[in-house]
Formats: sequence, C-alpha cells, structure tokens
Amino acid sequence: MLKILAIQQKEAQKALCDACGVPYTETDMAYAIQVDEIDIGIIPFYIKGSEGFIRTVKLKPDIEDFEAQFIGGRGCMNFIDLCGAHDCYLLDAGDGSDKYRLAIALGFKKQPDGRWYMNLAGFFEDPCKHT
Repeated sequence: MLKILAIQQKEAQKALCDACGVPYTETDMAYAIQVDEIDIGIIPFYIKGSEGFIRTVKLKPDIEDFEAQFIGGRGCMNFIDLCGAHDCYLLDAGDGSDKYRLAIALGFKKQPDGRWYMNLAGFFEDPCKHT
C-alpha cells in the first residue's frame, strides 16, 4: 500500500535523504514515500512566506515508481497550498531520459527564468477543471 507520511524525526529524514542521494537540509520539512511499509523516496520542501519550494521528489536509486512520485508530489503541493503558500516552485525537475516528466505531470511550467512554477490557488478545490 502506498503512503505519503510526514517525517517527524530529523535523524530519519537525514537517513532517507542519504539513501535517496538528496542533500539534507536540517530546516526542511519532508514527506516519506512508502510502499508496503518500506521507505522508497523522499520529498524535502520548505515554505517561505507565500511561497513553497519542493526541493525534489526523489526515489531510492534502485526504485522506479512514477505513480508514487506523482501522488507524493501532489500531496506535498496540497500541504503547501493549505499553509497559504500558493506560489510553488519545484527546484529539481529531474534528469535522465524522463527529464521534466514529473514536473509537467504535476502541473509545473518552466518559466523564462528557468524555474519550474505553479500557482496553487484554487487548484485543489476543483482539480479536474484546472489546466
């Protein structure tokens, strides 16, 4: 069963960052992506004023599960929106053969300055009608 869970302990967050090859930032919040009670990925993020910043949605190197990444990313975006930070940025839009696939699926658009941005205002109120 897929679960997206807030990481409560900084030691656990650091360990999962290390396992996924993600730099650890102590001040970040993070969600763990779990399948069948096993941590397979991490979503570190932070909120600054009216802006939310998702550092990455990263799985462990030996795991491929796009659906888990997508659901985890959307869950994090929803939390950021509920906190009142409607301007959201994805700082690591991916690499490799599927570069930008997740960013685009989540709804982010690449801006002229190169950043991946999405306005979350109203998105989770009626997501089926959001473009």
